[in-house]
Amino acid sequence: TPPTDFGKKELPAGIRSRLTELYVPRLSSPEDLSLIVIAYLGPLLPSPPVGPIVAFYQAALDAAATTLLDGADQRPEYSLRTLCRALSYVRAAVPLGYGLHRCLYDGFHITFVAQLQARFQPQVEALLLRHLMPPKPNKPPRPPPARAPARPSGDGWVEIGGFWLQTDPRHTASAEDPRFIVTPSIEARFRQLARMVAAGRYPV
Repeated sequence: TPPTDFGKKELPAGIRSRLTELYVPRLSSPEDLSLIVIAYLGPLLPSPPVGPIVAFYQAALDAAATTLLDGADQRPEYSLRTLCRALSYVRAAVPLGYGLHRCLYDGFHITFVAQLQARFQPQVEALLLRHLMPPKPNKPPRPPPARAPARPSGDGWVEIGGFWLQTDPRHTASAEDPRFIVTPSIEARFRQLARMVAAGRYPV
């Protein structure tokens, strides 16, 4: 039973007997997965990176089944839902001006990397860089620069980790406040939270 099924109950037998149950196996063929990527990104991009996204997803599934552990000390449950959440992030963030490769890195980092224990995150980050970042001659792939696009119109915006976030007009704290101690690990956590908040789609 996957961890996402916690708390769910089976239908009563009287109701279940009136229904037809269909078992649909997990989509695994590159052709089927490509159709999903095209459905999400095709209307947004003239030539979406279908092959690299499918290759990363399949590599992440292999790693999850053999080596990775999440925060609950279990194998991460990567699925089509995980892939579609990442693609939804990309589809929402590209029009905001963050750039395709930045959006790919951020969207797949939120959905495939953030849930892992810290010691396993570099392994999936390496898969992200290998499959989704553009290759450069004689240079290893690197994360895209965390530069913020042009400031959105209107008041009440603050930049954190290269993301524009709307502030609460009732109370705004500054990172320069001497009461806050921002260590490198806290700064990395801020960037992860900023990714999620900027997307406007994920609960924090």
